[in-house]
This record gives sequence, structure tokens and C-alpha cells, in this order.
Amino acid sequence: MMNRLRPRQLVTAIRARTGCRPFSGIAASVASAARPSEESSTNEASKAPPPVEVYLNPICQQMDSKLRKLTTTEEVLTAIITHRGVMFVQNLVTAMEMLAHTVDDEAGHLVDVTRKGRHLMDQVMSAAVEDKETRKNMLVNDLTKDARYKLLLRDIGEYADSLDTRAIADVLGSLQSLGHRQFTLCGKLLRTLYKPGLSVDSLHTMLEIAGGLQWMGFIRAHKFYASLALAVSRAPGLTMEEIGLGMRAFGRLESVHPLFFEKVSSLVLQNDGKTLVPGLSLELITSLAIGFSKHRFPAHDSVILACADYLANNIEEFAEKDMFKEMIAIVAALDNHQLAHPTAMTKVLHSCVPVAKEGLTWGEPMGHVIGLSSFGDLLQACANFSVGEALAHYSPIIEYMVEHVDYVQEDTAIKALWATCLMPELQSRHEYGMTLLLRKLCSGTGWESEKLRVGWMWICQAIDFPYVDHLIPKVFAADCIREWIKSREGYSVPFAFLCEELSKVLTAYEIPHETCVHIEDTPYVADIVLTEGIQKRAIVILSEFSRNTDEPIGSAAIQVRHMKERGWHVIALNSRRCREMLEGLNSSSLQALMARVHREEPLTFFTNKGHVRYKEEEDVHRLVA
Repeated sequence: MMNRLRPRQLVTAIRARTGCRPFSGIAASVASAARPSEESSTNEASKAPPPVEVYLNPICQQMDSKLRKLTTTEEVLTAIITHRGVMFVQNLVTAMEMLAHTVDDEAGHLVDVTRKGRHLMDQVMSAAVEDKETRKNMLVNDLTKDARYKLLLRDIGEYADSLDTRAIADVLGSLQSLGHRQFTLCGKLLRTLYKPGLSVDSLHTMLEIAGGLQWMGFIRAHKFYASLALAVSRAPGLTMEEIGLGMRAFGRLESVHPLFFEKVSSLVLQNDGKTLVPGLSLELITSLAIGFSKHRFPAHDSVILACADYLANNIEEFAEKDMFKEMIAIVAALDNHQLAHPTAMTKVLHSCVPVAKEGLTWGEPMGHVIGLSSFGDLLQACANFSVGEALAHYSPIIEYMVEHVDYVQEDTAIKALWATCLMPELQSRHEYGMTLLLRKLCSGTGWESEKLRVGWMWICQAIDFPYVDHLIPKVFAADCIREWIKSREGYSVPFAFLCEELSKVLTAYEIPHETCVHIEDTPYVADIVLTEGIQKRAIVILSEFSRNTDEPIGSAAIQVRHMKERGWHVIALNSRRCREMLEGLNSSSLQALMARVHREEPLTFFTNKGHVRYKEEEDVHRLVA
């Protein structure tokens, strides 16, 4: 019966309509398909019309019409068996599409009383949406166990060489709609894309395929993605939808493809290179920020900062459409790229705090418009850059997460605890809440990818809040501390070579100093301690700095704070800039360092009443006496 399956019968008609010809290579084929697009890159009106299917065989057309009239999953599965002998490969693809459509349709038959709006009184989201998702998962689970569905996948895989790019995109889209990753089938489809004589439908179709393959887990298919990136760079323009498809694909790959990102950057930025072109949708701006921040490529800074500028200037537009998660995603992109933007972060924090307070009032975590995981991203990003006030802005969000701690995942708990480590004012305020969040730590596998951060949390607990009852289990703590020691390359300073070279420079300037001095009651070692004067002054070389403001962030900010609390005046140096300075590439930084070394700073002592500054030397001696 399998011998009666025929190849797909619309290659000639598709080529006649789109002008696609077989080329020896994906890049040449896609470039040919993209050549007719000459209009504006971000104008949705320039989107090409959807392909019109032309059938050269009446039996194939009749079979397609019959499949598209079916309304239930069972009817489609039955037709796969009863009409299998007269099915073309095109009909197999149509059957796959109809299965995805009918499963989604059957899952949506439940009464859905969801109404848009941020007020929880206007939403009854939890029951209906959760049941809908659960119902779809159950239907997909039953479908994947059905022998008829497995037979359909096997048939498509056997005739994968006969598929064109539009059919491949439809198959991948259907699998993605079902949430069913079929690696064997996708591997065969990927090999089909490598065929020299492949006919390409359009650039839009190839970007759909790239997104589907990325979702399937093919994030290292360098040949395909590199060829597609080259084709995109040669295209005269892209529509908004094509840019969004490309960002979802290339923004999640393991390696960066500069050609694609350079093309998109030239299309979405104005001539000044700092402002987004008008007419971009809010969803596309969010996709740009997420995609450009994935690889931490310095050339992507301008697009991310432009997205943050747009967010800061149009925060009300995001809030009116309840796009709080999108706002937080842009802030998280800034954090991922280590770019400071206090204005955007502060405005997002101010917008989300009332939502957290409302969640505390009504107590509904699952139907909330932001969600616990997004709150965790917001806390981590803003705390890393010390944005906002601890008690006014962070405390309500921490209280909301503690109120619904049963639903907090381990990675979200790590982000919330990281914020409390960076904001010491939160530690005494939320002692009980930190105990509950600490119990989430090491309860799963999320801590394994955050060993270094958990090691810093263990240090902060030992120094800042030893009064919190729950401790990180010793087995996990030992592993995390080992990771912390490895990150610093031992128990001494993390950049021993830079410390030695900087010491030679200070010696040449006749500045008395000592190297590698242990800071009492801490695990830290200061690179340089200046011995002149009565002040305790130290130069520490750290790596975690904001790349556009050169201020210590994250773990570097924690170390600087711990040293300041013990009476040290800290001169924090960025390891990258310090290396440039010592190599003679940045003389201005060396001059600024010498000015700071020779300048006497007001002494700061930490008392029960807070920060007390003493400028006169006799006041210091009187205080010590």
C-alpha cells in the first residue's frame, strides 16, 4: 500500500507563480525568492500574499478538500488509514496540519471566560485557561500514543525528500502547534534543506522553517542558518513579520550570526544609530530586545538601548495593553547584556509594584497578569543595577512571592534571594520570607546552572543575615563554594597578573602600597592596599561591571559593599579597562586612577544609625579612642 504514495505535485506551479528556480545552495535560492521585495522593510502592507495551492492531479485536490472538511481528530486519524492508498505526499502534509488544527479546536471547546484587563476583578483566568491547556496536553498525549499518528509521521519522514520548503514549514508548524518534538523526522527535513536543487518558496517560508528547527532543538545547524543569514543580508528589505520570525529563530541559537543581526539593525535603527524607526509594534520591539541580548555581542548594544529608550518614553502604551511581561523582558535583556538604563528600569518597577500590591489584595497567583517568574526577572535585573528603593519597590514584590511561595519555582526563588543579597534593607524586613525561599533552593536541578550565584548567596548569608534559620544544605553549599573559588582562580585575587602589573605602575609613581591583602572577616583579598595615610584604602580589580556606565554590578557590588561596611574606601577597577590601561591603550584611565589614589576621600563608618562621615583627622582619632 505504501507503494501507491506519490510525490507532491505542485512544484512546477509554485515555481511558475513565485519565479523560484532550483539553485545550488540555500543562500542563492532564498536570495532569488526575496528579490521581488523592494518596499519598506518594516511596512506590513508589503507582506507577500499567501501561496495559492495549485493541484496538477484532481485526485490529490479532492483528497485535500476532503481532509480540510474533517472537524475532529478521530476523523482525520481514520482518514489516514481508510484513504491511505490514494494519498499523495501533499495530502500527508495536509493531514498533519488538520491534526494540529482539530486538537487546538477541541481543546478550546471549554467555556473560556477570560477577559483582558489587569484588574483581577475583571479576570477569571485561572480555571478556564488552565483547563484549556490541560485539555490540550491530554489530547496531544493521547495523539502521540496513537499508532495512526505514528504511521503518518513515518510516511512523511519516508518521503521527506519529495517535500518543498512550503511543505516543510507546514510540517514544522504543525508539530510546534502540537508541542511534539520529533527529532528523527526533523533531521530528515533538515537533510532535505541541504539538497542542491531545492526550490525555495520565499524568504518568509525559510524564516518559518528556521524558527521551527530552532524550537525543535536544532540550534547548531550552522550550514543552514549561516546560508539563511547570508540570504537575509542580501535581501533588499524585510517586513515586520519576517523580522519577528527571524528574531525568534536567530535570537535563540547557540552561536551568533552577525550578517543577520547587522541587516536587522540597519532596518530598525534610524540614521543616528540610537533611535528605533517609527511604526514598529510593541511585540516586535520586545522580540528585538530579547534576540539581540542572547549572545552578549557588543555590536548589539545600540539596538538594546534603543528598545529601552522606546520603553522609557512609551511606558504608558505598554501598561495600557497589559504588556507587563514584555516590559520586564526588555529590562531582563538589559540585565543580560549588562547595560544600565536607570530610567527604563525605574519606570517599569513603578508600573509593576501596584500590580503586585493588587495581587496581595486578591491573592490569585496563577491568573496574574505578570506571573511569579516575570517578577523574579524584574527583581534580579533592577537589584543588579541598584535601581529603585528597597522597601518601597522591592518589598511588595517579595511579599507577593512569599504569599504564593508554593507556586514559586526554584530558579525564581534564586532570583528573589539574589535581590535580597544586593539590597541589605530587605534582609531584616523579610527574614521569614527568606527562610521559605531558601527552602526552595536545591529542591530541584535549577541550582546547578547557578552554582556561582548560590555560592555568593552562601557568603552573603554568613556575613549579612546569619540569623535566618534555614541554611543551604552543606552538600550543595560545598559544591557552590568550589565553583566560587574556581571563578576566582583560587583563594587569592581573581586577576593576579593584573595585580602584579598594577603594582609595578604604582611603584614607578612612588606610591606606597601592599599587594594581596586579606580583608578581615571576609573571604576577599584586596589586590592593592594603599598604606599612605590613616584611611583604609584598597584597589580591587573586578569583572562584573556595567558596560555603558562602568559601575560595579551584581557580585562586584556585593564585594564592594562588604568591604565598605568594614571601613574600607574601595577603588573598583574594571578588569577589561585595567588591562587596556596597563597595555597603554587607555592613558585617560591611568590618569583618573592616579587622581583617585592621591585624593583623600571622606571616611565612612557604618554605625547603628547608618552612614556617618568624618572629614577631620582629629574626629577620627576621637572616635577610635
